[in-house]
Amino acid sequence: MSEPFVSRWIFLKLSRFNDPLIFFRTVDRYVGFLHWNLRTGSTRVKLLAIVVTFLYLVIAILSIPMIDPGAVPIDFYFGMWFLFGAGGSCFTQWLVLAQERRKLRKVVRYLTELQRRDSHHPARVRSRPWILVFVVLYWAQNVGQAVYWALTLKHTSPIQQATDIAVVKVMASWLYPPIIVMLGQMSDVTQVMTFNTLLVFTVEFEIMAKDFRQAIDCWDVRELRECVGRHRKLLEMAMVFRDKLKVYLMLTLEIYFFLITYACFVMVIQLTGNGGGRSFFTILTGVVSVVCLILFGWVCDRLELQASDVGRQVYNSDWTSNFIYRNDRALDYRLTRKNLLIVMMRAQNRIRFSCGSVLDMSMETSYQLLKLCYSAFTILLSMIQNWTS
Repeated sequence: MSEPFVSRWIFLKLSRFNDPLIFFRTVDRYVGFLHWNLRTGSTRVKLLAIVVTFLYLVIAILSIPMIDPGAVPIDFYFGMWFLFGAGGSCFTQWLVLAQERRKLRKVVRYLTELQRRDSHHPARVRSRPWILVFVVLYWAQNVGQAVYWALTLKHTSPIQQATDIAVVKVMASWLYPPIIVMLGQMSDVTQVMTFNTLLVFTVEFEIMAKDFRQAIDCWDVRELRECVGRHRKLLEMAMVFRDKLKVYLMLTLEIYFFLITYACFVMVIQLTGNGGGRSFFTILTGVVSVVCLILFGWVCDRLELQASDVGRQVYNSDWTSNFIYRNDRALDYRLTRKNLLIVMMRAQNRIRFSCGSVLDMSMETSYQLLKLCYSAFTILLSMIQNWTS
């Protein structure tokens, strides 16, 4: 009896927030790329942390070729390449979206205005708690991954292994875990923004389809014109968001490919080397990465479905039978008919969130990437077996 009561209480509290993007806005203030105000302490600390992280990352990557692979344990050596692959991709993810911050800020501002304009819409009220819960959980598991990798790889700093200077060794060792966490947070804030915005777009397209159906059933010409304008603007913002995510989504697939394959590889090393309790966290990281990858594909498919549902609602409303031509309202007839035909034509064209204009971001792409991860894992496994034999 207590669990349903607690869950209802949590959702009641969350429903009081009128902005489903509020959690992203909070995180963005401290590590994101949209909020910049050098007069505030949070922006200054954020800028300092990003500069230090970038410098450490560059020096660490340049130090890797200076290290003899035979002079360090094999898991340490692969841990150094983890920083190069995953760490470099995380920083690049942040940079890719940071340079598009003006357009992305425009999209976020537009969605926020829609929420504030009619915050009491039943669909918005119903969806806000779910969106906030999904986003917070998504952020929390990514933070957990970053902390775990920071603790697991704390002795694998390339700078620490490449230098003989004691002071540099100590500083590199102490800075390495916070740098890993910071890189994880830089990637995390981009994923939270993307995931959060996609969910809000999905709800808005769902509302759009219902409003069209209601306006056609009541045959309110003024409401229909308003719906046509809203649909055009909503679709325009979705296209802008899609265009700014092409490179980013490709990097996201790369990171999840790296995380899943690397987690499987480290898990085998830990299990064969009596890794003990650490292998549980490695397995958990791999599972969480798989879930996040599938969630990205699912939310993109869900948005495509809701966007195309606008056209289906208009088509299935049988508006041609309800809309009767009258001489005294000939202009209204022609304009409304033209607008509805345009809406149906627009809804037939997919938004198509793509990864570098090469792959569509979808559940199918997620499944294909998981197959590729398995293939890469088997190749790495055979390499380590040949190395140790």
